[in-house]
Amino acid sequence: MHLLAAALTVLCGLFVFTFIEYAAHRWLFHGHTGPFEAGHTHHHVDPLGYDALPFFMPPLFMCALGALFALALPVGYALLLAGVIAAGYAAYGLSHVAIHVHRFKNPLMRRWAGFHNIHHYHPDANFGVTTGLWDFLLGTHYRRRPRQAS
Repeated sequence: MHLLAAALTVLCGLFVFTFIEYAAHRWLFHGHTGPFEAGHTHHHVDPLGYDALPFFMPPLFMCALGALFALALPVGYALLLAGVIAAGYAAYGLSHVAIHVHRFKNPLMRRWAGFHNIHHYHPDANFGVTTGLWDFLLGTHYRRRPRQAS
């Protein structure tokens, strides 16, 4: 495995994961999809409840993803890509919990946590947890509406 190709595979995997995270949150958890939406609705009601740590992808799904990637990539790169996506998901789960249980002092971390916390008050915006990239690219980031003059 070439080092540059492996590094690009890792970057690609992280980029792909951020979209998977956004898409699952926006279209599965908020898309009227039965059990996905029901479980996620509970999280909006009780952010520190039983589902604060998101559902983790089962190992069989990751194996299937690796096999799917292996149809188009050499096996080593396919497994690396699937592994990076799995690592991104683990980072997402842990960071999501941290956002809800920790009060950050660092201004950048507070801004990052605040981006997700806004989602709990405006569930049609700010779907990204690890990054707001896709919210900005797809126009779902929260925009404060000007107050109406009374």
